[in-house]
Amino acid sequence: MSLPDVRPPITEPIRQAIRDAFAVVPEGKSSALLAIIDTNGARLHVAWKVNETWRVGAQVGIPFGGKVEGSVSIEAVW
Repeated sequence: MSLPDVRPPITEPIRQAIRDAFAVVPEGKSSALLAIIDTNGARLHVAWKVNETWRVGAQVGIPFGGKVEGSVSIEAVW
């Protein structure tokens, strides 16, 4: 039995904000916590860099019931 994918869609503006956030991560860092807050809710993702490419996974989040302004940020790197 598989669980349904209930993650909110990642729109192109959010994809661009994610790319912009990773662009300012200092050289030599290979892991990060990525926070996304938009009208769907707030969620944290664990991300790691493999062969110079950032991979995002392991999400935890909570949905919102009303309108929320959006943001994407790197919360920690190591």
